[in-house]
This record gives sequence, C-alpha cells and structure tokens, in this order.
Amino acid sequence: MGAHKCFKYTSKHFYWMSMRSDFKDYTRRCHLCQRNKQPTTLPDRVVTPLPVPREPFASIAIDFAGPFPSDNKKELVLVVLDRFTGFTHLIPVSQNITAVETANLLIERIFSVHGFPTSIVSDRNPKFTSHFWMHFIANIKIDLNMATAYHHQTNGQIERRIRTIRQCLRNFVNPKGTK
Repeated sequence: MGAHKCFKYTSKHFYWMSMRSDFKDYTRRCHLCQRNKQPTTLPDRVVTPLPVPREPFASIAIDFAGPFPSDNKKELVLVVLDRFTGFTHLIPVSQNITAVETANLLIERIFSVHGFPTSIVSDRNPKFTSHFWMHFIANIKIDLNMATAYHHQTNGQIERRIRTIRQCLRNFVNPKGTK
C-alpha cells in the first residue's frame, strides 16, 4: 500500500513517536513492496481519450497479460475489459495461441454471454493485426481501435487493470513457478 496508506490506517489504532519515518523505512526495505512498486508519473503530452461507451459491453478492450508461471501450459491471461462498467473477464491461454483461437475464445466466452460489441480496443499484438483478425472483425461489423505502440495512455484503462492483475498474482504465485 505504500508508507502513506500504511501510516494512515495504522495510526487510527496505534501511535509512537517515529511512526511515520518507521513506515517509510519499512516500505523502502520491503522486498515485496519494491517488487510491486509502479511508476506514477503523468504523461508528458496531452492525451485524447477514447469516447465513453453508452452501455455495458458496447465497447471492450482486449490484451494479453503475462507470461506467468504455469503447470498446465497456460502462461498468458487474455484480459477482456468492458470499457463502460470496468467488468473484466480473465481467460487463461497458452503463449502460442493463434488469432483463430483467440477469436473462438471471444465468441465462446464473451460474445455468447454479452453479445457483439460495437468496438474493440486492442494493442498492436500480432494476433490482433493479422489478416484473419481484420477479416473477422470486418465481417461481424465491429470497429477496431488500435492503440499506438509504446503509448499506454491510448488504452490506459486495460493497461491499469493488467497492472493490478500482475500485482495480485505476484503476491500469490511463487516466482519460481513451483507450488
């Protein structure tokens, strides 16, 4: 949580003279805190946000998170985020998943439950730039919004969600991949 939040919550019940500096020292030396620490600097340019969807699952964002340690050959997580509500589906997949398999997963796990969206926001992963994927999206009449390479602000909502997923998984999964 960081030194400030630790101090804020603990000071409701406890107090000692060097409490604030003790929390700063602890979080600075804590291996888990430092491993999960993320930069929080603002972008150095003006970012134009995507239009806000008008209903749930009208616009989704998709991306892959990982690789993570695995026992059953599923090292990645396909993250599908509803841009309106923030509801997220996490689908474990293998690293060598194809564009066809990704499309089938979306049909089986997302579109069959929520219907077809009007737009999809994704990064420029080769699976999302393949000829098959472009024809698939065009045939079902979905607008494809591609994020600009190395500008995570274009698709910041899903990038932030993936950051949270990684932080949670890092705390619960052994980094060596053993049980």
